[in-house]
Amino acid sequence: MTSVQTIPGIVAAARGTVVLLKTFNRRGRVIGLGSGFRIAGGRFVTNAHVVAGASRVEIFDDTGTLLGIARSADMLSTTVDLAILPPVGTHSPYLSLARTAPAVGEQIIVIGAPEGLTNTVSDGIVSAVRKIETRQLLQISAPISPGSSGGPVLNARGEVVGVSVSILREGQNLNFAVPVSDVIALVSSRPGQFEFPASTEEVSKGSPRHTGHTRSATASPTPTLIVGSAVNGQLTLDDKVPGAGYVDYFRLDGNQGRSVSIWVTSPDFEPFLGVARLVGDSMVVVATGKNYGRTANAVVTLSAGVSYLVGIGATEASDSKMGGYTVIVGNDVLPLVGAGEESRWLAGASADNFENEFDRTRITSTGSGTYIVWERNSHPTPTTSKSGETFDMMMIQYEISCGDSRYRSISSTGYLKGQVMWSSSTSAWQTAVPESVGEASGRVICSYIKAHGL
Repeated sequence: MTSVQTIPGIVAAARGTVVLLKTFNRRGRVIGLGSGFRIAGGRFVTNAHVVAGASRVEIFDDTGTLLGIARSADMLSTTVDLAILPPVGTHSPYLSLARTAPAVGEQIIVIGAPEGLTNTVSDGIVSAVRKIETRQLLQISAPISPGSSGGPVLNARGEVVGVSVSILREGQNLNFAVPVSDVIALVSSRPGQFEFPASTEEVSKGSPRHTGHTRSATASPTPTLIVGSAVNGQLTLDDKVPGAGYVDYFRLDGNQGRSVSIWVTSPDFEPFLGVARLVGDSMVVVATGKNYGRTANAVVTLSAGVSYLVGIGATEASDSKMGGYTVIVGNDVLPLVGAGEESRWLAGASADNFENEFDRTRITSTGSGTYIVWERNSHPTPTTSKSGETFDMMMIQYEISCGDSRYRSISSTGYLKGQVMWSSSTSAWQTAVPESVGEASGRVICSYIKAHGL
Protein backbone atom coordinates (compact mmCIF):
# COMPACT_ATOMS: atom_id res chain seq x y z
CA MET A 1 0.00 0.00 0.00
CA THR A 2 1.21 3.51 -0.76
CA SER A 3 2.51 5.23 2.38
CA VAL A 4 1.10 8.42 3.86
CA GLN A 5 2.79 11.54 2.52
CA THR A 6 3.02 15.20 3.43
CA ILE A 7 0.95 17.72 1.45
CA PRO A 8 4.05 19.10 -0.33
CA GLY A 9 5.05 15.53 -1.18
CA ILE A 10 1.58 14.74 -2.58
CA VAL A 11 1.54 17.89 -4.69
CA ALA A 12 5.06 17.20 -6.00
CA ALA A 13 4.13 13.60 -6.93
CA ALA A 14 1.01 14.83 -8.74
CA ARG A 15 2.86 17.42 -10.83
CA GLY A 16 2.20 16.90 -14.52
CA THR A 17 -0.97 14.89 -13.95
CA VAL A 18 -3.48 17.73 -13.53
CA VAL A 19 -4.49 19.55 -16.72
CA LEU A 20 -6.36 22.65 -17.81
CA LEU A 21 -9.28 22.08 -20.19
CA LYS A 22 -10.35 24.84 -22.56
CA THR A 23 -13.63 24.20 -24.40
CA PHE A 24 -14.72 25.67 -27.75
CA ASN A 25 -18.08 25.77 -29.52
CA ARG A 26 -18.66 25.08 -33.23
CA ARG A 27 -17.82 28.69 -34.08
CA GLY A 28 -14.38 28.34 -32.52
CA ARG A 29 -15.18 30.54 -29.52
CA VAL A 30 -13.99 29.68 -26.00
CA ILE A 31 -17.00 28.73 -23.87
CA GLY A 32 -15.37 27.54 -20.66
CA LEU A 33 -12.40 26.46 -18.56
CA GLY A 34 -12.13 23.43 -16.31
CA SER A 35 -9.78 20.93 -14.77
CA GLY A 36 -8.98 17.28 -15.41
CA PHE A 37 -6.37 14.69 -14.53
CA ARG A 38 -4.54 11.84 -16.23
CA ILE A 39 -5.08 8.23 -15.14
CA ALA A 40 -3.39 4.95 -16.13
CA GLY A 41 -3.43 4.44 -19.88
CA GLY A 42 -3.14 8.16 -20.59
CA ARG A 43 -6.86 9.01 -20.51
CA PHE A 44 -8.21 12.05 -18.66
CA VAL A 45 -11.03 12.33 -16.14
CA THR A 46 -13.18 15.44 -15.81
CA ASN A 47 -16.80 16.44 -15.23
CA ALA A 48 -19.39 16.02 -17.97
CA HIS A 49 -20.57 19.59 -17.37
CA VAL A 50 -17.05 20.89 -18.04
CA VAL A 51 -17.21 19.62 -21.66
CA ALA A 52 -20.94 20.34 -22.17
CA GLY A 53 -21.67 22.24 -25.38
CA ALA A 54 -18.13 21.78 -26.70
CA SER A 55 -17.22 20.82 -30.24
CA ARG A 56 -13.59 20.41 -29.15
CA VAL A 57 -11.60 20.42 -25.92
CA GLU A 58 -7.98 21.61 -25.79
CA ILE A 59 -5.89 19.94 -23.07
CA PHE A 60 -2.97 21.89 -21.54
CA ASP A 61 -0.37 20.78 -19.00
CA ASP A 62 0.73 22.89 -16.03
CA THR A 63 3.35 24.69 -18.15
CA GLY A 64 0.72 25.92 -20.61
CA THR A 65 1.80 23.46 -23.31
CA LEU A 66 -1.00 22.10 -25.51
CA LEU A 67 -0.99 18.31 -25.14
CA GLY A 68 -3.71 17.68 -27.72
CA ILE A 69 -7.36 18.07 -28.66
CA ALA A 70 -10.34 15.85 -27.77
CA ARG A 71 -13.43 15.95 -30.00
CA SER A 72 -15.37 13.24 -28.18
CA ALA A 73 -15.29 11.26 -24.94
CA ASP A 74 -14.34 7.61 -24.48
CA MET A 75 -17.06 7.32 -21.84
CA LEU A 76 -19.54 9.82 -20.48
CA SER A 77 -22.34 9.99 -17.93
CA THR A 78 -24.38 13.08 -17.22
CA THR A 79 -26.07 11.29 -14.30
CA VAL A 80 -22.86 11.15 -12.23
CA ASP A 81 -21.35 14.14 -14.10
CA LEU A 82 -18.21 12.42 -15.35
CA ALA A 83 -16.41 12.25 -18.71
CA ILE A 84 -13.40 10.15 -19.71
CA LEU A 85 -11.40 11.83 -22.48
CA PRO A 86 -9.11 9.87 -24.85
CA PRO A 87 -5.33 9.91 -24.31
CA VAL A 88 -3.29 12.70 -25.88
CA GLY A 89 0.38 13.49 -25.36
CA THR A 90 2.38 11.20 -23.08
CA HIS A 91 0.78 8.52 -20.91
CA SER A 92 2.67 9.48 -17.75
CA PRO A 93 2.80 10.60 -15.06
CA TYR A 94 -0.68 9.63 -13.89
CA LEU A 95 -2.75 9.41 -10.72
CA SER A 96 -3.87 6.12 -9.18
CA LEU A 97 -7.50 5.56 -8.23
CA ALA A 98 -8.15 4.61 -4.59
CA ARG A 99 -9.91 1.25 -4.19
CA THR A 100 -11.69 2.25 -1.00
CA ALA A 101 -13.87 5.23 -0.17
CA PRO A 102 -12.48 7.85 2.22
CA ALA A 103 -13.81 7.95 5.77
CA VAL A 104 -15.70 10.94 7.08
CA GLY A 105 -13.10 13.15 8.77
CA GLU A 106 -10.26 11.87 6.55
CA GLN A 107 -7.85 14.49 5.24
CA ILE A 108 -8.03 15.30 1.50
CA ILE A 109 -6.16 17.57 -0.95
CA VAL A 110 -7.75 19.21 -4.00
CA ILE A 111 -5.71 20.26 -7.05
CA GLY A 112 -7.27 22.27 -9.88
CA ALA A 113 -6.99 25.14 -12.30
CA PRO A 114 -9.49 27.78 -11.13
CA GLU A 115 -9.76 30.59 -13.67
CA GLY A 116 -6.94 28.89 -15.58
CA LEU A 117 -4.50 29.02 -12.64
CA THR A 118 -3.01 25.53 -12.86
CA ASN A 119 -1.78 23.53 -9.87
CA THR A 120 -3.87 25.49 -7.35
CA VAL A 121 -3.92 23.47 -4.12
CA SER A 122 -6.36 23.45 -1.18
CA ASP A 123 -6.83 20.98 1.64
CA GLY A 124 -9.51 19.94 4.09
CA ILE A 125 -11.44 16.87 5.23
CA VAL A 126 -14.34 14.73 4.08
CA SER A 127 -17.17 16.40 5.96
CA ALA A 128 -19.94 13.96 5.04
CA VAL A 129 -21.33 11.61 2.42
CA ARG A 130 -24.53 13.13 1.03
CA LYS A 131 -27.29 11.84 -1.25
CA ILE A 132 -28.43 14.77 -3.37
CA GLU A 133 -31.39 13.88 -5.60
CA THR A 134 -30.28 10.54 -7.13
CA ARG A 135 -26.55 11.14 -6.66
CA GLN A 136 -24.19 10.26 -3.86
CA LEU A 137 -21.52 12.92 -3.33
CA LEU A 138 -18.65 13.54 -0.95
CA GLN A 139 -19.04 16.79 0.97
CA ILE A 140 -15.56 18.25 1.51
CA SER A 141 -14.27 21.26 3.42
CA ALA A 142 -11.46 22.06 0.95
CA PRO A 143 -12.37 25.26 -0.97
CA ILE A 144 -13.27 24.81 -4.65
CA SER A 145 -13.22 27.80 -7.01
CA PRO A 146 -14.81 28.13 -10.49
CA GLY A 147 -12.61 26.27 -12.96
CA SER A 148 -11.58 23.65 -10.43
CA SER A 149 -14.43 21.37 -11.52
CA GLY A 150 -13.02 18.11 -12.84
CA GLY A 151 -9.85 18.25 -10.71
CA PRO A 152 -8.74 15.38 -8.45
CA VAL A 153 -9.49 15.02 -4.77
CA LEU A 154 -6.60 13.07 -3.23
CA ASN A 155 -6.14 11.19 0.03
CA ALA A 156 -2.99 11.29 2.17
CA ARG A 157 -1.43 8.56 -0.02
CA GLY A 158 -1.86 10.64 -3.19
CA GLU A 159 -4.67 8.45 -4.52
CA VAL A 160 -7.80 9.85 -6.18
CA VAL A 161 -10.83 9.50 -3.92
CA GLY A 162 -13.09 11.91 -5.81
CA VAL A 163 -13.54 14.49 -8.56
CA SER A 164 -14.34 18.14 -7.70
CA VAL A 165 -17.81 18.89 -8.96
CA SER A 166 -19.65 21.85 -7.48
CA ILE A 167 -20.26 24.43 -4.77
CA LEU A 168 -23.53 24.70 -2.86
CA ARG A 169 -23.83 28.47 -3.20
CA GLU A 170 -26.58 28.86 -0.61
CA GLY A 171 -24.17 27.80 2.13
CA GLN A 172 -20.66 28.78 3.05
CA ASN A 173 -17.76 26.56 2.00
CA LEU A 174 -20.04 23.60 1.15
CA ASN A 175 -18.11 21.86 -1.59
CA PHE A 176 -18.68 18.49 -3.23
CA ALA A 177 -16.91 15.75 -5.18
CA VAL A 178 -18.00 12.73 -7.22
CA PRO A 179 -16.79 9.61 -5.34
CA VAL A 180 -14.03 7.50 -6.90
CA SER A 181 -16.36 4.49 -7.12
CA ASP A 182 -18.23 6.26 -9.94
CA VAL A 183 -14.93 6.96 -11.70
CA ILE A 184 -13.88 3.31 -11.45
CA ALA A 185 -17.25 2.13 -12.81
CA LEU A 186 -17.00 4.44 -15.82
CA VAL A 187 -13.32 3.74 -16.52
CA SER A 188 -14.03 -0.01 -16.38
CA SER A 189 -16.74 0.26 -19.05
CA ARG A 190 -15.97 -0.52 -22.67
CA PRO A 191 -14.77 2.70 -24.34
CA GLY A 192 -16.69 4.16 -27.25
CA GLN A 193 -17.05 7.48 -29.00
CA PHE A 194 -19.44 9.77 -27.12
CA GLU A 195 -20.43 13.21 -28.30
CA PHE A 196 -20.07 15.88 -25.64
CA PRO A 197 -23.44 16.63 -23.99
CA ALA A 198 -25.40 19.73 -24.94
CA SER A 199 -25.00 22.78 -22.75
CA THR A 200 -27.82 23.99 -20.52
CA GLU A 201 -28.44 26.83 -22.96
CA GLU A 202 -28.72 24.45 -25.93
CA VAL A 203 -31.12 22.16 -24.08
CA SER A 204 -33.40 25.04 -23.20
CA LYS A 205 -33.63 26.03 -26.87
CA GLY A 206 -34.48 22.55 -28.15
CA SER A 207 -37.70 20.57 -27.84
CA PRO A 208 -37.61 17.80 -25.20
CA ARG A 209 -37.75 15.12 -27.85
CA HIS A 210 -35.21 16.38 -30.32
CA THR A 211 -32.43 18.05 -28.36
CA GLY A 212 -29.00 16.53 -28.78
CA HIS A 213 -28.74 16.02 -25.03
CA THR A 214 -28.72 12.29 -24.33
CA ARG A 215 -31.30 12.32 -21.55
CA SER A 216 -33.77 14.34 -23.62
CA ALA A 217 -33.17 12.45 -26.84
CA THR A 218 -33.95 9.16 -25.13
CA ALA A 219 -37.00 10.36 -23.24
CA SER A 220 -40.31 8.48 -23.29
CA PRO A 221 -41.93 10.37 -26.22
CA THR A 222 -39.34 8.85 -28.59
CA PRO A 223 -41.28 6.43 -30.86
CA THR A 224 -40.14 2.82 -31.19
CA LEU A 225 -39.22 1.10 -34.45
CA ILE A 226 -40.40 -2.50 -34.89
CA VAL A 227 -38.45 -4.97 -37.01
CA GLY A 228 -40.43 -5.68 -40.18
CA SER A 229 -42.36 -2.40 -40.11
CA ALA A 230 -42.26 0.82 -42.13
CA VAL A 231 -42.81 4.25 -40.57
CA ASN A 232 -43.52 7.49 -42.42
CA GLY A 233 -42.15 10.66 -40.86
CA GLN A 234 -41.69 14.37 -41.50
CA LEU A 235 -38.81 16.68 -40.63
CA THR A 236 -40.27 20.07 -39.72
CA LEU A 237 -39.23 23.29 -37.99
CA ASP A 238 -40.14 21.64 -34.66
CA ASP A 239 -37.32 19.12 -35.18
CA LYS A 240 -34.54 21.71 -35.03
CA VAL A 241 -31.49 20.57 -33.02
CA PRO A 242 -28.95 23.33 -32.23
CA GLY A 243 -25.82 22.74 -34.25
CA ALA A 244 -27.19 19.60 -35.93
CA GLY A 245 -29.96 20.74 -38.30
CA TYR A 246 -33.31 18.94 -38.22
CA VAL A 247 -33.35 15.47 -36.68
CA ASP A 248 -35.96 12.83 -35.78
CA TYR A 249 -35.15 10.14 -33.22
CA PHE A 250 -36.50 6.60 -32.90
CA ARG A 251 -35.81 3.87 -30.34
CA LEU A 252 -34.93 0.33 -31.46
CA ASP A 253 -34.74 -2.50 -28.91
CA GLY A 254 -32.19 -5.26 -29.51
CA ASN A 255 -32.37 -9.04 -29.68
CA GLN A 256 -29.16 -11.03 -29.19
CA GLY A 257 -27.18 -11.49 -32.39
CA ARG A 258 -29.98 -10.26 -34.62
CA SER A 259 -28.75 -8.47 -37.73
CA VAL A 260 -31.10 -5.85 -39.13
CA SER A 261 -30.96 -3.51 -42.08
CA ILE A 262 -32.30 0.03 -41.64
CA TRP A 263 -33.37 1.91 -44.77
CA VAL A 264 -34.38 5.57 -44.97
CA THR A 265 -35.73 7.06 -48.19
CA SER A 266 -37.00 10.56 -48.89
CA PRO A 267 -38.43 12.33 -51.95
CA ASP A 268 -37.40 15.69 -50.46
CA PHE A 269 -33.84 15.44 -49.12
CA GLU A 270 -30.72 13.29 -49.05
CA PRO A 271 -31.05 11.44 -45.72
CA PHE A 272 -28.43 10.92 -43.06
CA LEU A 273 -28.83 7.86 -40.81
CA GLY A 274 -27.04 7.26 -37.50
CA VAL A 275 -27.44 4.46 -34.96
CA ALA A 276 -26.21 4.73 -31.35
CA ARG A 277 -26.17 2.21 -28.51
CA LEU A 278 -27.60 3.59 -25.27
CA VAL A 279 -25.43 3.12 -22.18
CA GLY A 280 -27.27 4.45 -19.15
CA ASP A 281 -27.97 8.09 -19.92
CA SER A 282 -25.24 8.26 -22.58
CA MET A 283 -24.76 6.81 -26.05
CA VAL A 284 -22.05 5.51 -28.36
CA VAL A 285 -22.36 5.58 -32.15
CA VAL A 286 -22.29 2.05 -33.61
CA ALA A 287 -23.17 2.73 -37.26
CA THR A 288 -23.73 5.51 -39.76
CA GLY A 289 -25.72 4.89 -42.90
CA LYS A 290 -24.24 4.78 -46.35
CA ASN A 291 -25.93 7.35 -48.57
CA TYR A 292 -27.26 6.53 -52.05
CA GLY A 293 -28.71 9.91 -52.98
CA ARG A 294 -32.30 9.89 -51.70
CA THR A 295 -31.70 6.65 -49.76
CA ALA A 296 -29.47 5.71 -46.82
CA ASN A 297 -28.82 2.24 -45.36
CA ALA A 298 -27.09 0.82 -42.29
CA VAL A 299 -26.73 -2.79 -41.14
CA VAL A 300 -26.52 -3.30 -37.35
CA THR A 301 -26.10 -6.43 -35.21
CA LEU A 302 -28.28 -5.94 -32.13
CA SER A 303 -27.60 -7.18 -28.60
CA ALA A 304 -30.24 -8.48 -26.20
CA GLY A 305 -31.33 -6.07 -23.50
CA VAL A 306 -29.71 -3.09 -25.25
CA SER A 307 -31.65 -0.12 -26.59
CA TYR A 308 -30.53 1.80 -29.66
CA LEU A 309 -31.28 5.32 -30.81
CA VAL A 310 -31.80 5.85 -34.56
CA GLY A 311 -31.33 9.42 -35.75
CA ILE A 312 -32.59 10.64 -39.13
CA GLY A 313 -31.74 13.97 -40.71
CA ALA A 314 -30.52 15.52 -43.95
CA THR A 315 -26.91 15.38 -45.13
CA GLU A 316 -24.89 18.60 -45.29
CA ALA A 317 -24.85 18.27 -49.09
CA SER A 318 -28.63 18.05 -49.34
CA ASP A 319 -30.35 21.09 -50.87
CA SER A 320 -33.39 20.62 -48.63
CA LYS A 321 -33.12 19.99 -44.88
CA MET A 322 -36.79 19.17 -44.23
CA GLY A 323 -39.52 17.03 -45.74
CA GLY A 324 -41.06 13.58 -45.69
CA TYR A 325 -39.28 10.25 -45.34
CA THR A 326 -39.89 6.54 -44.78
CA VAL A 327 -37.81 4.40 -42.43
CA ILE A 328 -37.88 0.59 -42.65
CA VAL A 329 -36.27 -1.96 -40.35
CA GLY A 330 -36.01 -5.57 -41.48
CA ASN A 331 -33.95 -8.71 -41.31
CA ASP A 332 -30.99 -8.33 -43.69
CA VAL A 333 -32.37 -6.50 -46.76
CA LEU A 334 -35.80 -5.02 -47.46
CA PRO A 335 -37.22 -3.48 -50.64
CA LEU A 336 -36.32 0.14 -51.24
CA VAL A 337 -39.25 2.51 -50.92
CA GLY A 338 -39.35 5.32 -53.45
CA ALA A 339 -35.75 4.73 -54.42
CA GLY A 340 -34.52 5.95 -57.79
CA GLU A 341 -31.45 5.42 -59.94
CA GLU A 342 -29.24 6.89 -57.20
CA SER A 343 -29.82 3.77 -55.06
CA ARG A 344 -28.84 1.36 -57.84
CA TRP A 345 -25.94 -0.06 -55.86
CA LEU A 346 -26.81 -2.18 -52.83
CA ALA A 347 -24.19 -2.42 -50.05
CA GLY A 348 -22.83 -5.92 -49.57
CA ALA A 349 -20.15 -7.20 -47.21
CA SER A 350 -16.82 -5.47 -46.73
CA ALA A 351 -13.39 -5.98 -45.21
CA ASP A 352 -10.63 -3.67 -43.96
CA ASN A 353 -9.23 -3.07 -47.45
CA PHE A 354 -12.33 -3.14 -49.67
CA GLU A 355 -16.11 -2.95 -49.87
CA ASN A 356 -18.48 -4.47 -52.39
CA GLU A 357 -21.85 -3.44 -53.77
CA PHE A 358 -24.40 -5.20 -55.95
CA ASP A 359 -26.33 -3.73 -58.87
CA ARG A 360 -29.94 -4.26 -57.79
CA THR A 361 -31.27 -3.22 -61.22
CA ARG A 362 -29.49 -6.04 -63.11
CA ILE A 363 -30.27 -9.21 -61.15
CA THR A 364 -31.37 -11.86 -63.65
CA SER A 365 -32.84 -15.30 -62.94
CA THR A 366 -31.50 -18.14 -65.09
CA GLY A 367 -34.67 -20.15 -64.48
CA SER A 368 -32.60 -22.98 -62.98
CA GLY A 369 -32.38 -21.72 -59.40
CA THR A 370 -29.39 -19.47 -59.99
CA TYR A 371 -29.06 -15.73 -60.60
CA ILE A 372 -26.71 -13.51 -62.60
CA VAL A 373 -25.49 -10.56 -60.50
CA TRP A 374 -23.06 -7.68 -61.09
CA GLU A 375 -20.74 -6.71 -58.22
CA ARG A 376 -18.58 -3.57 -57.86
CA ASN A 377 -15.57 -4.14 -55.62
CA SER A 378 -13.87 -0.87 -54.49
CA HIS A 379 -10.51 -0.44 -52.74
CA PRO A 380 -9.62 2.84 -50.92
CA THR A 381 -6.02 2.49 -52.12
CA PRO A 382 -4.63 0.57 -55.14
CA THR A 383 -3.90 -3.09 -54.43
CA THR A 384 -1.80 -5.66 -56.26
CA SER A 385 -2.99 -9.23 -56.84
CA LYS A 386 -0.82 -12.34 -56.47
CA SER A 387 -0.36 -12.33 -60.25
CA GLY A 388 1.05 -8.78 -60.10
CA GLU A 389 -2.02 -6.88 -61.38
CA THR A 390 -2.60 -3.48 -59.72
CA PHE A 391 -6.15 -2.10 -59.47
CA ASP A 392 -8.44 0.01 -57.29
CA MET A 393 -11.79 -1.33 -58.53
CA MET A 394 -13.13 -4.56 -59.97
CA MET A 395 -16.39 -5.12 -61.84
CA ILE A 396 -17.41 -8.77 -61.54
CA GLN A 397 -20.33 -10.69 -63.04
CA TYR A 398 -21.34 -13.61 -60.82
CA GLU A 399 -23.69 -16.54 -61.10
CA ILE A 400 -24.96 -17.37 -57.62
CA SER A 401 -26.94 -20.32 -56.26
CA CYS A 402 -28.76 -19.22 -53.10
CA GLY A 403 -29.96 -22.73 -52.21
CA ASP A 404 -26.52 -24.16 -51.50
CA SER A 405 -24.27 -21.05 -51.11
CA ARG A 406 -22.34 -21.65 -54.34
CA TYR A 407 -21.09 -19.10 -56.83
CA ARG A 408 -18.86 -18.70 -59.87
CA SER A 409 -17.32 -15.74 -61.62
CA ILE A 410 -18.49 -15.30 -65.23
CA SER A 411 -16.24 -12.32 -65.98
CA SER A 412 -14.19 -9.79 -64.05
CA THR A 413 -12.43 -6.57 -65.07
CA GLY A 414 -9.88 -4.63 -63.06
CA TYR A 415 -9.58 -0.83 -63.19
CA LEU A 416 -6.99 1.67 -61.97
CA LYS A 417 -8.10 5.31 -61.91
CA GLY A 418 -10.86 4.47 -64.39
CA GLN A 419 -8.59 2.69 -66.89
CA VAL A 420 -9.06 -1.01 -67.70
CA MET A 421 -6.00 -2.93 -66.47
CA TRP A 422 -7.01 -6.56 -66.99
CA SER A 423 -9.98 -8.90 -67.51
CA SER A 424 -10.71 -12.60 -67.05
CA SER A 425 -13.47 -15.04 -67.97
CA THR A 426 -15.51 -17.84 -66.39
CA SER A 427 -14.17 -19.70 -63.38
CA ALA A 428 -15.34 -22.93 -61.76
CA TRP A 429 -18.14 -23.18 -59.22
CA GLN A 430 -17.07 -22.95 -55.59
CA THR A 431 -18.81 -23.07 -52.21
CA ALA A 432 -18.65 -20.00 -49.97
CA VAL A 433 -16.35 -20.48 -46.99
CA PRO A 434 -18.29 -20.26 -43.67
CA GLU A 435 -18.12 -16.80 -42.02
CA SER A 436 -16.18 -15.38 -44.97
CA VAL A 437 -16.82 -12.13 -46.83
CA GLY A 438 -18.04 -14.26 -49.76
CA GLU A 439 -20.67 -15.94 -47.60
CA ALA A 440 -21.77 -12.60 -46.11
CA SER A 441 -22.05 -11.06 -49.58
CA GLY A 442 -24.09 -13.99 -50.82
CA ARG A 443 -26.42 -13.72 -47.84
CA VAL A 444 -27.07 -10.03 -48.56
CA ILE A 445 -27.87 -10.52 -52.24
CA CYS A 446 -29.95 -13.68 -51.66
CA SER A 447 -31.96 -11.87 -48.96
CA TYR A 448 -32.61 -9.10 -51.45
CA ILE A 449 -33.69 -11.61 -54.11
CA LYS A 450 -36.07 -13.31 -51.68
CA ALA A 451 -37.54 -10.02 -50.46
CA HIS A 452 -38.32 -8.99 -54.03
CA GLY A 453 -39.63 -12.35 -55.17
CA LEU A 454 -37.19 -12.43 -58.09
